Amino acid sequence: MSHLDDLYAMHLPDPRLYPRVDPKHPIIRTAMALLTEADAARQPERRLALLTEINRGIEDDAALLETALANAPSQQVYELINQSIETGVRGSGNRWALPFAIPVILVAGVKGKASLLGTLGNIEAIKDLLTSHGVFNRDARIYLSPKLIAGKVFDEVGPQALRRWTRELINDPGAAFVHQPAAPIEVGGDGVFLRYIVGFAEVIDTCPNPVHFGGPVGAWGMPLTKLLGDALKKDGVTLFAIPRQPNSWLAARHVGHFARHELHFQFFASNIIRKIRQSAETPVAVMSAHPQNELRFTLSAAGNSELWEGFVWPLDPLDSVELIQQNASALLRECQIDDIRVLTEVQPAFKDDLPYFPTAHDTTANRQGQP
Repeated sequence: MSHLDDLYAMHLPDPRLYPRVDPKHPIIRTAMALLTEADAARQPERRLALLTEINRGIEDDAALLETALANAPSQQVYELINQSIETGVRGSGNRWALPFAIPVILVAGVKGKASLLGTLGNIEAIKDLLTSHGVFNRDARIYLSPKLIAGKVFDEVGPQALRRWTRELINDPGAAFVHQPAAPIEVGGDGVFLRYIVGFAEVIDTCPNPVHFGGPVGAWGMPLTKLLGDALKKDGVTLFAIPRQPNSWLAARHVGHFARHELHFQFFASNIIRKIRQSAETPVAVMSAHPQNELRFTLSAAGNSELWEGFVWPLDPLDSVELIQQNASALLRECQIDDIRVLTEVQPAFKDDLPYFPTAHDTTANRQGQP
């Protein structure tokens, strides 16, 4: 078997544990009915029933949505409920507002400490740039807030607020974002930070989509990086901004969290690989899954059991273990790591009362990409 054929032969297990199906929960019950419906002719009816329950939760019972997501019996059910909530919070009628967000990863470094502004003084230039590249429809009415929103604050905006904004923002642009606090970036040494540019687009049923969601970052990526760097620059601070594509508010949450963890992993891997090679050692990578919804990645020296570092990826409910493994493997290959090992069973969280990070010296590791 060649290196390429064997690249993904070993699969990380998913350590997430899911509860039993709760047949009494109306959202879980209707979601399961849709997923198990074999008659294609009845699926629209099942989908409508699920959306009816979702709408009831959005309008009258927030706890109904929270318990549905918390007690989803599988990732497939979770994704279906989450997608249905996205559909449910969209506006309706001839004219409504569509809240959206652009995740931005900020990589900053300074000797000592520094505080960067959490506002963008060139927000109109950013809007013009995205319009010129077709991300925003030229004829659409778009509002962008100059405030950079922190991930924690962003995550606290739930379906009820989003549904309300679809109605209120049309008549009072920006009102929903007035109370959202800007989040300065407090830098001490090197750091990776997640912020969101938030806004809304007016949707009119007779016009094209006002914002193009998802897809790859196009030619606008580097110019936007420069605009963000110019707006946030400060003497003595190195700063690099990495924007992601605009997305609906709920979808942008996961995109932002995933991007932040991915970049953290890249920095972790490059730093320890360099350290191992500077010690004239050969780096070995080990991937493993652990309780409490964690993936762990260890890079260690083949000939020195003391030289190693570990990285923890806390799994979001929407994360794909397979995708994380593929992306990590691709990065390690680019770093010319030939020995990548995958533990195909869930490993303990602790060993000898310490967090367990399997290294090159654990003989149970399976090699990936070996002849």
